[in-house]
Amino acid sequence: MPSGPSFLTIATDCLAYFEARAAQESPAQAAFLQGADAARQWLALLQLASPDPFAAEALFAQMNAHRHFRSWSVRWHYLAEAMNTWREEEGLFSMEPIGTEADGGLKATYEQFGYVVVRQLFPPDEVAALKDEILKIVAEKGHHAGVFVGLAASSPVFAEAVRDPRLLDALEPLLGPDIEFLSDKVVYKSADLDYGSPWHQDWPYWKGAHKLSVWVALEAATKENGCLKLLPGSHKSLAEHDGTAKEGEGFGHRLAEDAVDETLALSLPCEPGDAVFFHDLTLHASHPNTSGQDRYAWIVTYRSAAEEDLTYEWSVAAAIVRGERRRAAAAVAVEEGASPE
Repeated sequence: MPSGPSFLTIATDCLAYFEARAAQESPAQAAFLQGADAARQWLALLQLASPDPFAAEALFAQMNAHRHFRSWSVRWHYLAEAMNTWREEEGLFSMEPIGTEADGGLKATYEQFGYVVVRQLFPPDEVAALKDEILKIVAEKGHHAGVFVGLAASSPVFAEAVRDPRLLDALEPLLGPDIEFLSDKVVYKSADLDYGSPWHQDWPYWKGAHKLSVWVALEAATKENGCLKLLPGSHKSLAEHDGTAKEGEGFGHRLAEDAVDETLALSLPCEPGDAVFFHDLTLHASHPNTSGQDRYAWIVTYRSAAEEDLTYEWSVAAAIVRGERRRAAAAVAVEEGASPE
């Protein structure tokens, strides 16, 4: 829970204003009464020793639904920032590495919010080895900054990494028992590229059946060096991607600059080895890299192998990596004289 006078003072000041407005006769009085009641419950919930994060999010959404609450923009901004601080400190949307009780939590969180974080999915030594392999690949390919697609197609290290049981164990509750790897890439923000990625959904880039991407931090990701931002619950509908791309910045499918209310977004600082699993309709962006340091992340995309979908020329290393269909495909390959995976 956020502590210190800043959180409680601002929250108390805001609620005093809202309650004063609720006491005044006006066309908006009923809305203020309902909203103030939600805000009181929200603050009381956040101050519990073990608050229910889903209840906190539901109450926050209820508060946000009252446009009169947000008319006092400065105070609303501080409340939203307080909510973000609480989320980060409580580890909301975060699950420990997979265990017998975690699968249900992963699935419930993913279905409600469109993403879930698994902390320390990979240990530091493995993260360092993956980054070293990336540096080797991009040097050989002559890439210096931006995005390089096709790590698994270029390296046996990544061909094995996309099949890592820890990844697949986390994916199975989200995608089902039949899992297909599609493609992977490195996103590396150099110290010279200080603009952030714009708000967008991934689905317009590939369409077809829905897919899931895993964003793995290869070093500490902070607001200063360009960590992810996501909009919880935005995976339930397709947004209009009518923004204009600046020359050299890519992202032909992007939202207009003012389309997302940043006070509702959640920044996701990550430690090396943390993994963010997100739906292809989850709105996401990144902070600009103002740290003066490079920042690397590995992004892997999967889909359910049980669903019909389009074929893609760019998925040159695609393969069934778990499930009945994987074993069936291997058996057929042996019968035809080819080597199984």
